[in-house]
Amino acid sequence: MEDLVECSPLQRQPCLCGRVLLPVCGSNGRSYANLCELRCDQRFDLSLTQTHWGHCMGTG
Repeated sequence: MEDLVECSPLQRQPCLCGRVLLPVCGSNGRSYANLCELRCDQRFDLSLTQTHWGHCMGTG
């Protein structure tokens, strides 16, 4: 039997994204201020993708 190691839960480290406003819509239906912010969330949701440039419908 292999030895198991206990891992600590992932902690959200802050992303350093510029203040550039170039909205993108994520596949989770959330609007992001820019692609950098979407990529920060991708660290914890590998299925997250960009669906299109601009705000998501209904999230202005």
